Amino acid sequence: MARVPGLLLLVAVAAADPEPRVLEGEQALKALDYRAAATAFERACRDAPCTRAQLLRATTGLATALSSLAQTKAATEAFKQLLFISPEWRLPSGASPRIREPFEAAQVFWRSRAAPALSFRPSTLTANAAATQTVQLEADPLGLAARTVLVVRRPDAEQRLDGGARSALGDGGFAMTFELPAALTAPGPITFVAQALSPSGSVLLEATVERSIAGPVEPAPAPPPPVVEAPAPAEPGRALLHVSVTAVFDALNRALAAEALVSVSPLGVFDVALGAVLGAHPGLRLALVGHLPRTYRVSPFVALRGAWHPTVSALGGGLAGGVTLEAGPGRITASVAGELFSAPAAFSAASVLIFLGYELDVPGLRAD
Repeated sequence: MARVPGLLLLVAVAAADPEPRVLEGEQALKALDYRAAATAFERACRDAPCTRAQLLRATTGLATALSSLAQTKAATEAFKQLLFISPEWRLPSGASPRIREPFEAAQVFWRSRAAPALSFRPSTLTANAAATQTVQLEADPLGLAARTVLVVRRPDAEQRLDGGARSALGDGGFAMTFELPAALTAPGPITFVAQALSPSGSVLLEATVERSIAGPVEPAPAPPPPVVEAPAPAEPGRALLHVSVTAVFDALNRALAAEALVSVSPLGVFDVALGAVLGAHPGLRLALVGHLPRTYRVSPFVALRGAWHPTVSALGGGLAGGVTLEAGPGRITASVAGELFSAPAAFSAASVLIFLGYELDVPGLRAD
């Protein structure tokens, strides 16, 4: 049972949308089912408010369907309503006499009457003060309009206003006066959009006027300047001491190991590293490394490497080439090396090593 309110809401929303009815009528008209078309068009804007474009489509379709059913009197009334909504509407060329006859009768009706139109009575608009605006429907001999509304548009706001009591004019026309609050009368451009509505709320007629309210226009407040956090000052000079940890993969022998090194930088482009090899055959490592100054974010390097593995009496070394990427308080290192060893048969005499690690600059020890 908890789903029933949601279902009723969906049904209500669907019933309030006139577009499906208008489309239903247009499809029936194409299929030459004039009776079904007339029924759909009659209900479309009677059961729900239509936009002016929807109302024009529905009324055009209704007049066409009724003419095709030879209901000449009803078709004439539909064409009268059509010419009220759009006085400039004309029949397409080649229309059949069955449609032309009620349309011409509707034209004769309107020739002797004032054209329906919305107009604005002159009014005084003072900056930041309440005001009134009167809208007139000049003529409505068919009694189609129930009321008018006024949409007020400002650069930063839009509000729809309902008017007071109707004041009768000639030939079925009427006037309505709208109260504008002071909040809508700030200096600057203002747009009035008047709409004449049917009893269902469908838009029959619409008129627009642009005005301007005199007075100094307050500039929009400038946005506050963006807050930019200053980066932490870098330590002056270059780091003298580094600690690195590197994972090692021996591509020839399918073995993993690690290196932990401490290096010093006697020159800005030269390091001397000493440390331990950890793995199946622990040992010591000595390396001489040449690189670009650390002011470069990415720096290639070459290294002359030596190693001693006392557990297997292996002594050797080789060359490495790689690249560093400055990141945080140090840098990421990646390289490839080839090495040869003098060792017993239990130890491989050659290796191709792939390195990936991180080198940390020890803080506080720097040179100018």
